[in-house]
Amino acid sequence: METSNIHQRIILAKKEIRKATIDKVKGSQYPYLPIEAMKPIVADAENNAGICRVVHTGDIRELDDTGLNILLTLRIELINADDPEDRVFMEFTGHGRDSFDKAYNKGYTYALKNYFKSVYDIAEANEDPDGEQDHPVERKPRPRQDTRQNDSFFGGGSKPAPAKRYSEKENRALLTFLLKDAMMSAAVTADLKTLNVNTVEELSAVQAETLAARYRRD
Repeated sequence: METSNIHQRIILAKKEIRKATIDKVKGSQYPYLPIEAMKPIVADAENNAGICRVVHTGDIRELDDTGLNILLTLRIELINADDPEDRVFMEFTGHGRDSFDKAYNKGYTYALKNYFKSVYDIAEANEDPDGEQDHPVERKPRPRQDTRQNDSFFGGGSKPAPAKRYSEKENRALLTFLLKDAMMSAAVTADLKTLNVNTVEELSAVQAETLAARYRRD
């Protein structure tokens, strides 16, 4: 391990992830892992291989004028824990299309999935990078829902239920929790800098509410 460069460490992590992935899907009807199952497997493998991962939220591009359809870029650095000058830098994009606060989360999640799949060859759905899947999983088309149907923003449908309001204490607690999360810390820190503050405590009540809404999953 002491003499391994960052590329060799990535290979070590990939081997560990591949083994863990195969073990996890045994006995399952689906030959893939959801994103929440991928996160700890990849994090443990990188830590064991001596890899430090730093994630920065890059460009967020709106694909139309609704604000509900974005393309988000994640800038990821993989750093040799024993030699910080030895590192690789890469970018991955993710498409998010949903209500305002969830479009960002979806874009972030899909960009992270693209990182997992591109660097560590983690198969998703009926994809199989090693050709070991005998029978592809049949994916039935899901009826497309028109999210505008009941949204007063588009002037149609029935009146939507009022959004749940959270207290200032709850908003600050959420942001503090996300700052401690390995996957979300970089994104929240970048948002704080955009607001010209360094800590959650420095946010105004309105800023805390607005920022928390971006990350909250109802």
